[in-house]
Amino acid sequence: MRQKPILLILSMLILSACTAVKEDAQEKPRVETEVLISEMVRRCSADAELVPCIERSLVESVATAGPEVTIQALTTLIEQEILPRSKDYHDLVNRIGRATAKTEGITSEAFFRCPVDFNYGCQHGFFEAALTEVPDPRQAALRICDEEFLHTRPRKSLFYCFHGVGHGLLMARAYHLTDALSICDQFDRSDATEGCWQGVFMENVNGTMEGAGQGFREDDLLAPCSTLSEKYQWECYINHAGYLVPNAGSLERAAAECLREEGDGTLSCLQSIGLMATNPAWQKSLITEDRGSLIANALSICEGFPEGYEWQCIKGAIDNLANFDRKNTARSLEFCAQVSEEHRANCFFQVGRDVRNELPPEADGSAACASAPEAYRDSCLKGLRV
Repeated sequence: MRQKPILLILSMLILSACTAVKEDAQEKPRVETEVLISEMVRRCSADAELVPCIERSLVESVATAGPEVTIQALTTLIEQEILPRSKDYHDLVNRIGRATAKTEGITSEAFFRCPVDFNYGCQHGFFEAALTEVPDPRQAALRICDEEFLHTRPRKSLFYCFHGVGHGLLMARAYHLTDALSICDQFDRSDATEGCWQGVFMENVNGTMEGAGQGFREDDLLAPCSTLSEKYQWECYINHAGYLVPNAGSLERAAAECLREEGDGTLSCLQSIGLMATNPAWQKSLITEDRGSLIANALSICEGFPEGYEWQCIKGAIDNLANFDRKNTARSLEFCAQVSEEHRANCFFQVGRDVRNELPPEADGSAACASAPEAYRDSCLKGLRV
């Protein structure tokens, strides 16, 4: 079963971290974060190099404050411009993940203490640390993504656990794509294998920004996805827009490139662009005229998709709102209420389905559909139940 994809590519990490809904972090008392920040700033203010001092302090704080409060503190320090917004903090959050593994041990519970902010960097660093204790990557992954622990968590948890493993796995394999994929192939469950594939491919796109990603070609903007076995193509293309759109230069050319592929590859490639439609950082690269709001701009982008493929944009847009908002459906319901009538029922269905993935198996979740227009409420509820 395909889970909704993740499109939080490296170039939008800071904005994503500052704007996404952070339910887990918000469960921690705000005073813990404030005290941590105050102590760091006080201690580092006398240091000749403030930023490196604060970064070291953040890593050290994992032992006492945990990764949740530490990463919330990092986000707040960026929001308050104590740390520069322009800096890439992925490596720092990797270090926080490694410190979490060292402090908490290599367990599923410790792994899921890592917030997903900053492109899952904490979980990726955690897996890198796990490989130092359990060198066999398959065994390390199975130890972290323990099915018994995860079966009471939201339905998406196993897939996304292996997604995080896929990121760490590719980094641990020095971005040798085929090596990492061959390890993903060894898992017994499809959601584990596909989650791992997706994490590998997403990290490969991230790696292009550091010159580490493999298989990309100037003469084929669909590579490496276009060169791989068919079984990999959905998960490869679903995050490929992070590479495709900047190199294509426009929505129209990027979509045209997707149409060169066949079958599911086309659909996945187009959905990947759709994910960008509701991402505040990427959206700007897809519009020619700012219509004044995230939702209005997203609708404009989807209207500009190739005829007959508008649904791929709509689905991607809804999935990405769910990545940001989780069980809060206000923006998704607003978006669906304004799409063309042809796609409206399916849009509300997708809202329900995305919320379902955020819930444990026995949870009801019907409140997420309560604000849907009466005519489409049943479509949303049906998505929750399938």
